[in-house]
Amino acid sequence: MKRSQLALLVMVGSVGMAMVATSGCSSDDSGMSAGGGAGAGHAAGGGAGHAAGSGAAGAATAGSGGSAEAGHAGLAEGGGKTTAGSGGLAGGAAGGADLGPGGGGSAGAAGEGGAAGSSGAAGNGQAGTGEGGSGGETASTPCGPSSLTKPTVPTDIEVAASAVLVAAYAAEGTQTYTCQATGTGSTATYAWSTASVPSATLYGATCAIAGTHYAGPHWKANDGSIILGAKVRSAPSSTAGSIAQLILSATVDAGTSGIFTPVTAVQRLNTVGGIAPGTGCDAAHVSETVAVPYTATYYFYSGSNIIP
Repeated sequence: MKRSQLALLVMVGSVGMAMVATSGCSSDDSGMSAGGGAGAGHAAGGGAGHAAGSGAAGAATAGSGGSAEAGHAGLAEGGGKTTAGSGGLAGGAAGGADLGPGGGGSAGAAGEGGAAGSSGAAGNGQAGTGEGGSGGETASTPCGPSSLTKPTVPTDIEVAASAVLVAAYAAEGTQTYTCQATGTGSTATYAWSTASVPSATLYGATCAIAGTHYAGPHWKANDGSIILGAKVRSAPSSTAGSIAQLILSATVDAGTSGIFTPVTAVQRLNTVGGIAPGTGCDAAHVSETVAVPYTATYYFYSGSNIIP
């Protein structure tokens, strides 16, 4: 064989060996390295990284958690370290860490409203850590006025200067209306009742439950004292689409002696919501009821002839 042909064959063979030597394996969700050096893998979107090697410990970091579920921790062999992915959507998805052989995993701490992460397998490696997902929002509790100070109100619902403010509570509940018919046959008309039936919980300045408000209208304090109110006058709410503000006279109505016993007048102020629906009352719904949410603040006064 000629010398030039031999050289060509040697060169082609060398290129083929080089192509084999540089080829490798890859994945969408993990990276792999092997040999004496430290291997490292990284994955996004909740997938796990993977690292292995006969030399220094590999390390893997999980991506962030996917929808409504915590991201899973990566795996590391030979005493490696893992870090848990963060929690998913609000609702308390757990974080956590799981170590591979040779690594011990400590439980992830619980986040607000979330469950604690799970512990990894026991071993001698460095512990992984996890963190619970944050919980969903919770409804806040109403709180009554922080001090007993007479409020500034429209003239129509004022009390006399001699009135003594006994208590003031925030209220949260419903006003219930009934579908009523007027007339009969083809001339009948239908409308929600103009009067409503209250059902609410009263809250004091510390946001603790102080009593209840119910049909009558009645107010009952935690100490058992009960008063019955009678509407005197009204004024529009400062919040559009809400029930009116009121001043009512009050008398003791059974119960025991307590904070409401001396009360002779009640103001319903700062009303929000509670107004009757504009539709839904017709021949097919006569006598049906609807409960509409509302909030307000009630002020309770003692004294004689304190409603001008």
